[in-house]
Amino acid sequence: MPAVKNVYGFSLVELLTALFILLILAGMAVPMLQSYREQTNNRITQFNLLNLLKTAQQEAEVRDSKIGVSFNNLTQQILLFMDDGDNSEIRASAIIAVKAFTGVFHLNSYPIYRGYLQFQGYILNAGDNSTIWYCPYPDKPPAWSVVINRAHAVHIEYPDKAGVLRDSKAHVLRC
Repeated sequence: MPAVKNVYGFSLVELLTALFILLILAGMAVPMLQSYREQTNNRITQFNLLNLLKTAQQEAEVRDSKIGVSFNNLTQQILLFMDDGDNSEIRASAIIAVKAFTGVFHLNSYPIYRGYLQFQGYILNAGDNSTIWYCPYPDKPPAWSVVINRAHAVHIEYPDKAGVLRDSKAHVLRC
């Protein structure tokens, strides 16, 4: 009888089968990871915006002056500044903070002629009614919005079940 050799290792078919299974699992995991990353970036951006708005409100109270918050989508920065101008233009005497972001912010504010938010000191009912909504991508619907009333109370809105985001007057917000 011939001697039987012990053969160790895997055949090419077994290696290709294992590789194919791994590729299928990776193909399922990549979209889930991208979705998780997008959700995390949206929450980080929301957290940073809320912190900056809270800082603006506190600075307005501490300094007892007008504090402006401006969104620059070209440089992707949010600017927090002391507002010394009249109500129609930015005239910053001191820049308090600059925060970088990704995506695009849209602002719908009253009074409408002012293209930025304004917080005032201890005077209630003197601030802006505003809606800020965030679009991570220009071709997708907004991820969330922040509604600010005249007393500077902040409320976060998310899209409804149909994926539509509305402001406080039920107008549809678009990117």
